Amino acid sequence: MLSIAILFHLVGFAGIVFFNKSFFAATGLFHMALMFGLLLLSTNSTARNLWLFIAACFITGMLVEIVGVHTGWLFGNYQYENMPGPSVYGVPLIIGLNWFISIYCAGISAHSITSHFNKYFAGMNKAAATAVRIFIAASLTVLLDVLLEPVAIALHWWRWLGDGKVPVYNYICWWLISAVLLILFEQLKLSKENKFAPALLIIQLLFFFILQLWI
Repeated sequence: MLSIAILFHLVGFAGIVFFNKSFFAATGLFHMALMFGLLLLSTNSTARNLWLFIAACFITGMLVEIVGVHTGWLFGNYQYENMPGPSVYGVPLIIGLNWFISIYCAGISAHSITSHFNKYFAGMNKAAATAVRIFIAASLTVLLDVLLEPVAIALHWWRWLGDGKVPVYNYICWWLISAVLLILFEQLKLSKENKFAPALLIIQLLFFFILQLWI
């Protein structure tokens, strides 16, 4: 699974930078669906709890994005442009899928990080340890969004109205909404052991960081 993820990110990078940027940018739906499928194959969680969490992330993500696009109350004033796939009220369905992938990978990564530094968390009570993991995971989702924004704007996936700059308010909303979903992630009986999810997050972070230097 890791080899497939690396290969498709490399192909996407090469295609966007050296070949047809518009064509490869339009394959985002297939790419996202493939990563989603790999995540499903990599988890040991029970189907019921996993699909409940997927539905929660997808529906929440779509609803907050619809509110954001049409009111500006969340994230700021922005519009989606050339993102691939069908849309609902101006928000591509791929965005709802992205919410799940980001939250799930960040949540698993936070568990992986804290397990490597277990001696520092061993003395914490359960609530405090959970709060630390939620803080780490929500911050990781914001970091991913920070690296994604310049690429998405350059590929015309969406645009910010007004001066065209990404408002800090966008990242605040990302962190808060992510934290709410991560509370659910912590409470559900989901397997928190998944070697592929943190690897996928690292691949995505590197992909968007390097790509923004080229486009």
